[in-house]
Amino acid sequence: MAVMEEEQSDIERKQSLYNSMDEEFKIQKEMYRGQQYSQIYFARLHLMRTLLYSLVPTWKPHLPVCTVLGLEGDKECVIVGTLYKHMKLKPCVLDEYSKERSVTPLVQPHNFVHSDDYLILEDESGRVKLSGTTLSPSFYVTGIVVALHGKETGAGDFLVEDVLEAGLPPQLDPPNKLGEDKYVVFVSGLNLGSSSSNPLQVQLLVDHITGHLGDEKEQNNAAQIVQVVIAGDSVEIPRELLNGQNLAPKDQSRLSEPIKEVDILLTQIAASIPLDIMPGPNDPSNFAMPQQPLHRCLFPSSASYNTFKSCTNPHSFELDGVRFLGTSGQNIHDFEKYSEGSEEVEFLERTLKWRHIAPTAPNTLGCYPFTDRDPFFVESCPHVYFAGNQNKFGTRLITGSDGQVVRLISIPRFSKTGTAVMFLPGSVSVDSRNSKLSEKEAGQVPVLASSDELLSKFAQVGATSNKLALTLVTNKKNKKLQLSSKRQRSIDRSNPDCESPTGVSVADRKLLLPPANKRGAATFIRRLGIGKAKLRSRNINNKSLLGGIEKTWRKTLKGASKILIEKHYNQHKRLISDIA
Repeated sequence: MAVMEEEQSDIERKQSLYNSMDEEFKIQKEMYRGQQYSQIYFARLHLMRTLLYSLVPTWKPHLPVCTVLGLEGDKECVIVGTLYKHMKLKPCVLDEYSKERSVTPLVQPHNFVHSDDYLILEDESGRVKLSGTTLSPSFYVTGIVVALHGKETGAGDFLVEDVLEAGLPPQLDPPNKLGEDKYVVFVSGLNLGSSSSNPLQVQLLVDHITGHLGDEKEQNNAAQIVQVVIAGDSVEIPRELLNGQNLAPKDQSRLSEPIKEVDILLTQIAASIPLDIMPGPNDPSNFAMPQQPLHRCLFPSSASYNTFKSCTNPHSFELDGVRFLGTSGQNIHDFEKYSEGSEEVEFLERTLKWRHIAPTAPNTLGCYPFTDRDPFFVESCPHVYFAGNQNKFGTRLITGSDGQVVRLISIPRFSKTGTAVMFLPGSVSVDSRNSKLSEKEAGQVPVLASSDELLSKFAQVGATSNKLALTLVTNKKNKKLQLSSKRQRSIDRSNPDCESPTGVSVADRKLLLPPANKRGAATFIRRLGIGKAKLRSRNINNKSLLGGIEKTWRKTLKGASKILIEKHYNQHKRLISDIA
């Protein structure tokens, strides 16, 4: 193969300092000996009560603090305890037996909030029913520890006049504004193996992240990506196969094929970018929270890279001094069933202000029965708090009373929306003038739409392209890149039939391009709906217009062929280097 030297600019990928903080979510020395879930509630109450007791003197300095059994009629005081929400529509395991004897089927709503719901506060001494309009039962859920100001009524209820929540936890000083832009990509809900998964969308995402897609501008943006986080539900295994029976060889292939697809996907990403993968509700991991890391044997190819890291759910890490904390979305989905809110980021804000990632665990959300600690208690406030597998993208910037600044991110399901999220850590620490993102800055920016449409034209003439959107979460507008100029080799196309590492020749890849014909420009004009009459009415020279479009189309095909051949050559060169 003839190779010639050309002077080109070599784009270098940015680097960052990564530190995992998942130790608190790992189940290592704990052993199940038949313990009940009451101990995790006691541990939670002890942690939160100590915190709230320290805040009461500045909140209600003139009122005494007492227990539930120490309440006296018509005497105002402050009590601290755990909220329990009595729900009329809450599912019960006994309903499964009553269904068999019931003539009318029971309703199964997606939200179990009812107007007759009420709250109860309990501590070690007892419990008391709460009344008044200060606390809205539809806003709170079971498992939250709060301090209440009020008095006992003649009916035995506690009339709430004011409520004190823990608020945002202390936060480390935000890092200084970075001198260069570095992005973190969040994606969740790939659901490889399901009918809703689109292989073209997934491959376009991988090619964009790794820098194999788009023009020089998009490749410069891809070079600024320093971390990729897959927030759960990477694979979807057919549930009908998990029945405890021996599987036939054909069913075994159906069971393992989605995991192999995920491994191939992760290998492409881990070969160039550090990657974190979190388990989700549909992944082959334990059901109870916190979910433990996916076993490395599931990913034999990608796990061989030191950039690959299998993480817990919840997942916590630091990147250049910016702390990230997030889940795969189970805690938010449980909130949607037992509480009311306008959007997912509102639930994220509530959990952070209550200083607990999953307050509904273990009541309605499964979790491990810890005995001496509650790993979901938030001791240090993160700079970025995210949740995966949500219905739509959302973001919000919240501030605390002590100057805390937190970016909330709701990551949508990729298999349904085709949307990933790019986040700029340098945009966390912003002044009050930029405390809220404008609609243009926080909206969904389809930066890959043009490349997607171009590739779809190459792959199939007249096919409808699936637009892949990358949501850009940033407060910065100006970007400065420092590129180093190096000599890079390019390929002489005189021998395009060499074998590729993937077993597909360049000649076969050229089959993806539509055949050139003389009527291509005229067909393109007809698809645009521009007839001869319209062209004459606009006094446009038909020959010059058609000639210009045909010339532009040929240049596009020539550029696409060059990109495909150069990509093939780079893969072939890396393979030869690895063998050598």
